[in-house]
Amino acid sequence: MVWNLITKHLNPRRNLVAEQLRQLVESGRGNEVPERIPRMDRRHFNNSEHGLWHMLMGQITFRQADYEASLEHFRQGAEICPEVESFELARAQTYFFMERPAEAWACVYRFPVAELDTGWALRLCHYAYLCSDYERGLWLVGILVERYREAVNLDPSHLMERGLPPFSFVWFTSAAFHKLAGRMDSMRRTTQQLERDCFNYDFELAWQDLDAAEHGDYAALLRSVRAIREEQRPLGVPLGFHDVSIAVFQSFMAPSYRQALGILEAVRISEHDFPGLISILRLARARVAHVHGEELQERMMANTFLNEYPMLVPAEVAFQFGLLDYQETLKPRVRWMPLEA
Repeated sequence: MVWNLITKHLNPRRNLVAEQLRQLVESGRGNEVPERIPRMDRRHFNNSEHGLWHMLMGQITFRQADYEASLEHFRQGAEICPEVESFELARAQTYFFMERPAEAWACVYRFPVAELDTGWALRLCHYAYLCSDYERGLWLVGILVERYREAVNLDPSHLMERGLPPFSFVWFTSAAFHKLAGRMDSMRRTTQQLERDCFNYDFELAWQDLDAAEHGDYAALLRSVRAIREEQRPLGVPLGFHDVSIAVFQSFMAPSYRQALGILEAVRISEHDFPGLISILRLARARVAHVHGEELQERMMANTFLNEYPMLVPAEVAFQFGLLDYQETLKPRVRWMPLEA
């Protein structure tokens, strides 16, 4: 929930706004935040309380799609707490949703981008993807790649200690932008350097991902994913991710629409799997309908997918499932809609 995240840089000794927010979240009443926060008596707030109040109000009005009000709250918050970079990033995000990317990037550049929080950087990568600003995406993800190169050990637990998400997020983001920019040779050089400098990552599988994306031949990657699934099956972990990957790759090779559709429809997602996998299957079904000229079926599946992901799935996810090229055809139908809090 977003309310758990936005107090990261605002944690003074006394903050009545933070305490109100904490009480609501910890008592399971986070849904009351949009109603309770605006009614707080601000007459005796200190600067930090005013700053957090404006951050919350900016988020509340953002989710109500009142972007002008959101910008004003973030602007006032930045004036009160200029040391808090989140205000400029929140303004940048708001400008993206107003489809004013030049003003969004101007906000991003107001502080050292090299120090940008990794989570925010990945979010900005998604916005660059939606705007088809691939060079800017490559620039951002290049900064992130260097952080992992410096970490050397790419084991997820080691990265977590350094405040970094799993390396696969960044590698697939980099691969997606390199593919979209037509610079796969550069991605191969980057991967070669990372393989030389780092350890505890499956670079053999990474090379297969690159080969499949570049040449459209998913046979080797399919064999590897099946082998990984068999290794993990005795562990009792959810297998839906692998099952969806296998089905999508198989659908690429099916000679007919009915066969491809049957492969995708046979996948069963358990309650323990990531629910978004269902949407990946819908995107894959839209793709096979597109490939085989089934226009009505494609339209139905694409509409359902876009209702669930009006801003598409991140480029790295689409790349990982081999669906990046098809998702590009849906970009003209993107709707910039805030996620629910």
